[in-house]
Amino acid sequence: MTMSSSRAYSRADVLAGHFAPVDGREAAAAPEPQPVAGTQSKSLTPTAMLDKWRQKASFEVGFMRDYIGAERAEHEAFVYEQLADCSRDVFGLSMEEHRAKVNTELLKLARAGCFPLRKVMRDPSLNKIILMRLGAVFAHDMSLGVKCAVNFGLFSSSVLRLGTERHHAMVDDLESGNLLGCFAMTEIGHGSNVRALRTTITYDRDTKEFVINTPDRMAVKWWIGNALTGTAGTVLGRLILDGEDLGIHAIFVPLRDPKSHDLLPGVTIGDCGHKVGLHGVDNGFIAFSNVRVPRENLLDHFGGVGEDGTYSSPIANPDKRFAAMLGELVGGRVFISLTQAVHLRYALTVAIRFAASRVQFGPR
Repeated sequence: MTMSSSRAYSRADVLAGHFAPVDGREAAAAPEPQPVAGTQSKSLTPTAMLDKWRQKASFEVGFMRDYIGAERAEHEAFVYEQLADCSRDVFGLSMEEHRAKVNTELLKLARAGCFPLRKVMRDPSLNKIILMRLGAVFAHDMSLGVKCAVNFGLFSSSVLRLGTERHHAMVDDLESGNLLGCFAMTEIGHGSNVRALRTTITYDRDTKEFVINTPDRMAVKWWIGNALTGTAGTVLGRLILDGEDLGIHAIFVPLRDPKSHDLLPGVTIGDCGHKVGLHGVDNGFIAFSNVRVPRENLLDHFGGVGEDGTYSSPIANPDKRFAAMLGELVGGRVFISLTQAVHLRYALTVAIRFAASRVQFGPR
């Protein structure tokens, strides 16, 4: 090893010392970074230098943490406890290894009751519990955070909030992770321009079924999280009744056999492959060819088709109906802001620690 590479490794070791503990969570056991020979004394290791500054604090750190966020700290601690035996280190993992790790940890959190969907369904104000816990999950691994947000946020919430009582019966399977799914909204041709989506959901009066189709390449559902692991999805598309386009609606569509995990007839799913980051998230594309689902699968809180084939909605105005449906999904946008706040908090912690222990010109 050359002198320059040796110094680079030493600097990397020193920098690594600034990443834990954060918010009371200790990092996995690691050897204390050692000073580079001839440049630092033992007392100038990151831990020793940070301890010096901590001893000068005029307040008790734990008290301050609880004062500004005791409830949040409680829920973060719950998440960290469930993930105590799970490494945060994902560097060097292949995409397949990272995905497997994330899937295992997602089920671990679900089995521990980390996302209390039934409680939230009874009292929507308790959704803050899920948000605070998701913040801690993102701090553990951003890929795991995205997977949990897609499954327990976008997918599960769309079923429960856009659906009605018959759909609410799925809440236990959604909460426990027995039913994993995706939120199939975005299409190649129109991104998140929901009004312009082209996937069709056509009602067949004879069989009392909906037929889902991808009419062309630009209507393929694209960049869908959980596409390769989910067994079902909430699919957004144009509801067609007797040739009339009634606008965008959501429908629950099984994608795979829950036991064999084989794709169901008419469903095509592919892998979007490597990305710049978040390799633990299985983003994929989905296309439908005459996929039939029962009439009851339409998530009909804002509009549905009765047994006699007639359409009804509590909101007569189509524009207001569309706005109401999208309003149920705005929580996902709020959560994006929350995750940025979580990572800014961590970045600030790392920056302050590094500033406190950075030695520019060696010992004095």
